[in-house]
Amino acid sequence: MRKVKGKIKRMVAERKSTRPIKEWVKEERPREMLVQLGAENLPLAKLLAIILRTGKDGMSAEELARTLLNRFGSLRGIDSAPISEISKSMELALPERCK
Repeated sequence: MRKVKGKIKRMVAERKSTRPIKEWVKEERPREMLVQLGAENLPLAKLLAIILRTGKDGMSAEELARTLLNRFGSLRGIDSAPISEISKSMELALPERCK
């Protein structure tokens, strides 16, 4: 069963259409944009991506940030949402929620 799960995971990873942020053009990466443009000129999704640090399988940190912002409406909405709702949106396991 583990071999099958591992094989499926590899197949999904190979077919994913998104690329990790570290593979993006340097000028489009959230941290580089923060340094170059300043926080006040960055889209909210890029700022939240910097805070999140990592995405999840098949989704970059910026895509995850957009998903959260769309679901909760704002940073204040994310901040006031219960951890259980946020982790459901992010599909995180308990150890990841604690970060």
